Amino acid sequence: MSKITIEDVINERLAPGMKENALDFSAHLRSLDLSLPEFEQEQRTYWFNIEYQGVMLCLINISHKSIRIDSSQIPCSWIYWSDEEHGVEYDEPDVDDKIKKTAWKRVRICKNCGECGQAPGKRKKILGRDFDNVCISALGFSLPNTESWECAKQMVTAMKNDIDYYHKKV
Repeated sequence: MSKITIEDVINERLAPGMKENALDFSAHLRSLDLSLPEFEQEQRTYWFNIEYQGVMLCLINISHKSIRIDSSQIPCSWIYWSDEEHGVEYDEPDVDDKIKKTAWKRVRICKNCGECGQAPGKRKKILGRDFDNVCISALGFSLPNTESWECAKQMVTAMKNDIDYYHKKV
């Protein structure tokens, strides 16, 4: 039996429009030489933990039905959370203002859910702007539009570049 890939799940579960953007995003992740998890068997909800050099860059959830996120019901969808707080600052000088504004709108403020044990969040710099009480998963994209997809791609690239830079310094 062949393993189930992120592309298999996207093609099976996401609606047209979202499907094309999600496939473009997964192709971007592969172009960065990131390894994407595969599954041996069908899952009700797929959690794709995308890592680079042992650091989590993002977590992608593709669900078979609606799920509850921050008191909102999200239909069968693609949910993207960033970084799980590894000190990455998304310090990418070449990111244009439109992408910065999109990222800043997607900053997740801590809701004291208790999952990380770090409530009430941390101060974090994202693309040159300081934010207080940021959730352990600093950025979140639920049902992303095209602008959000482009932002998410640039954020993953920026995080990978930050990790490369950090490892060169050590």
